[in-house]
Amino acid sequence: MSSRLSVTALVVLAALAAGTGSAQQPGEGPRVTMYRTFIDPEYTVVQGLVGIDPAQLDTTCEYGMNVVVRDGSNTELVNQTWENRCPQLEGRHAQALETFQFGLRPAGYTVEVSVFPKAQPAARRTTRLQVEAFNPPPLASDLILAHDVAVVDSATAGQWTIRRGNIGVRAASETAIDPAQPDLAYYLELYPRKGEPLNGSATGIVRRADGKELASFPLQQIAAVSVAQPLAARLSVAGLPPGAYTFDVRLQLADTVVVRSNRFEILAPAPGVASGAAIPPYFAALTEAQLTELFDPVVVWLANASEADKYRSLSPTGKRAYLARYFGNQVPTPDDDNESAIDAFLQRVQTANTRFAERAGRGAQSGWQTDRGRIYMLRGEPPGRTARPSPVRGAPYELWYYTTQNRYYYVFADETGLGNYRLTFTNDPQQEGVSHREGRLGPELLEDMRQLGIQIPYSDRSGGTRP
Repeated sequence: MSSRLSVTALVVLAALAAGTGSAQQPGEGPRVTMYRTFIDPEYTVVQGLVGIDPAQLDTTCEYGMNVVVRDGSNTELVNQTWENRCPQLEGRHAQALETFQFGLRPAGYTVEVSVFPKAQPAARRTTRLQVEAFNPPPLASDLILAHDVAVVDSATAGQWTIRRGNIGVRAASETAIDPAQPDLAYYLELYPRKGEPLNGSATGIVRRADGKELASFPLQQIAAVSVAQPLAARLSVAGLPPGAYTFDVRLQLADTVVVRSNRFEILAPAPGVASGAAIPPYFAALTEAQLTELFDPVVVWLANASEADKYRSLSPTGKRAYLARYFGNQVPTPDDDNESAIDAFLQRVQTANTRFAERAGRGAQSGWQTDRGRIYMLRGEPPGRTARPSPVRGAPYELWYYTTQNRYYYVFADETGLGNYRLTFTNDPQQEGVSHREGRLGPELLEDMRQLGIQIPYSDRSGGTRP
C-alpha cells in the first residue's frame, strides 16, 4: 500500500455526498473527504483529501500528518507520517490540501487522520472515519465533482489533484463554481461484470439543497461497455443562482439503476464583474498554462489574504476578468521606455523564478513561492544585501536590508543545507507572525547587521532577554 502527497494553496474543505466523504466541524479534527474507486477483482482504492487549517497550528505553520488504517479487529494495516508547511500568501499562512491513497480488500475499516504542529507532536487533532470497501464489486465508483477534468500530458502532469490512469481531475473537497465560467466537471468509473457488458444511459440531475429537482439532461449513452471505463466530462451550469446544489449521475442500466451524488456551490459574482463583460484581448488570449505561469504570483501582490483567496478560487475566465480589472487596460510593453504596472509585475516574476527557485520535498518550487522570492515580489531588489554561503558558525544565510521602505530587514537561513532558504528573522510586522525567530543570530550575522546600520534587538545581542 502507498500514499500520494500533494499540496495546494487556498482549499477550504467541506463534507461531500460522495457516499464515503465526511468532515468534522471546525475546532475538531481536520476535514477529510474520501472517494472510492475499484480494481478488479476485489480491491477498493480510497483517495483522501485533507484540509490543513493554519489556525490550528503554531505560528510557523510547519505540521506533521499521520494516516492510520485499521481493520475490524483493530489490526493496523497502514501507518504513514510525513511533514510539510502551509503555503504563503501575502505574508500569511493559507490553507493547504494534502492527499493520500491506499487499497483495501472487502470489509469495513477505520481511518484515522491526524494533523499536528511539527514542534508539538502531542498536540494532534484527529478525525476518525469509517469506510466500507466495495463488496460485492460495484457497477460504479463514487462520483467526483471538480473544476476541470482532462487527459494528462507531460506539460500538465503536476496540475491535477487526482490522477486516474491518463485522466487528471482538478478537485477540492468543496467544489465552488464561478458564474463567470459556469463549468462543472465530473468523474466516475463504470465496472461491468465479466461476461455482462453494460448498456444504458447516464443522466445528469441538478437538485437544490432541499432536494427539489431543477434540471435533468442526458450525459451519454452506455453501449456494450465490457471493461472498466471512466465517465468524465465538463458541463455548463449557467443560470443557476448562487447557492448550494447536488449533482446526481443516474445510470439507467438494463436491469438496474445506479445513482451517484455529490454537492457543489455556485458563488456570487465577483464585485464589479458584469455578466458577459468583455475581457481585454491580451488576457483573453492567454492559455490556462500561461495564466498559471505568469499570473498566479499576483496573489503575493494583492491587498489582503481574502483577495488572494478569492483569486485562487476563480475559474480561468474569472481570473482573466479579475486581472483585467486589476491592471486596467495595460498590456505588457517591455521594450518601450515607460514601465507599466504589468511590466513591473511580470519582470519581478521572471527574476524571482530565475534567481530563487528551490527544491521542495520531492519536487521543484517556483521562485516566487519561496521565502526569498516572495519578499522580492513584495519589496523588489534590496538596496543592502549580504550573502554568506559558508559562514564560520551556523547555517548559510542571506541578509536583505531596505533603507527606503520602513528600514525593513530580512534574514534567510539554509538550515537544512539543501539550498532551501527560510525567512528566520525580520522586523517587518506583516511577516513577524509567519517566521519571526529570536535568539538565532550568530556573530557573523550580527556584524553584518551592524555594518548595514541595523539596530539589533537587545535579546539577540546577548542571547538572552532584558531583565
